[in-house]
Amino acid sequence: MTTPAHSKGGVNLTAELERLYAESGDPDEFGRCLLGFLDSQAQRLTAEDKGATSFVELLAEQLDRASTATLAAGAMHDLRSLLQVLIAHIDHSRHGLLGMAATASEPEKVTGVLRSIDELRLVAVTMANITRDGVAVQRGAGAGTVVDLPDLLKTTARMHRRVSKGRLRLEDPPRTDVLAPRGALLRVLANLINNAIDVIPDGPEGRITLSAWVATDDVFVQVADNGPGIPPELQAKIFDLFFTTKAKGSGVGLPTCRRLVEGWGGNLQLQSIMGQGTRFTFGVPRA
Repeated sequence: MTTPAHSKGGVNLTAELERLYAESGDPDEFGRCLLGFLDSQAQRLTAEDKGATSFVELLAEQLDRASTATLAAGAMHDLRSLLQVLIAHIDHSRHGLLGMAATASEPEKVTGVLRSIDELRLVAVTMANITRDGVAVQRGAGAGTVVDLPDLLKTTARMHRRVSKGRLRLEDPPRTDVLAPRGALLRVLANLINNAIDVIPDGPEGRITLSAWVATDDVFVQVADNGPGIPPELQAKIFDLFFTTKAKGSGVGLPTCRRLVEGWGGNLQLQSIMGQGTRFTFGVPRA
């Protein structure tokens, strides 16, 4: 059991982290609360000449530990329970629509609603599985799971079909299995795709490409966009905890992605050219 960490000013970081987590109730809000807390404490320590940098480093370390702490495991357990309730309601609604389809005057409209409900159920089931895998990893299990790569990528593309508005294209994936937690893979892909959606042009000219290829012992997966690119002076900071270029960003998404990728033995790489777009590539061991 680790001893609660304190800053030089006597702040119990573990207690503060748990308090902020409980009060926020939302991952993005949690990130914003942490940014405000970090700023206020750093200013205080700077004024007292007690080393703000050391405090920043200590808080970052505590945040990283919190990703595997009991409070995070409990939150994921509760979230999975709620998702299971949501899935039950979706199934009930789908059953009712199937009954209506037999007598509907416009069955094609009912079919369209059923398709939307099926996609909603897919997202809910995927989220439930992600939370299950997250708890398993925290308990020391779940590592080394054999994952069907084509199925994973097709599921990811289907989940993001509507939010990407048809701008996400999946290249024909290689038929191979990989060795990594399925939930962690989905989290990384969802983060990278959502980041790309935020920066690509509106309309059909915007494009995100999801692709994969096999190397000797690894499979490489890539999310590429044709957005504006990341300025060279910011590329070195893009994986820093709390660094964000978004007005409402928390600055924890890409650091989390890198940590998850490194957890299964891979490496998350960035390639970006101004005016041409950005590519994030990571490796996964072949099963």
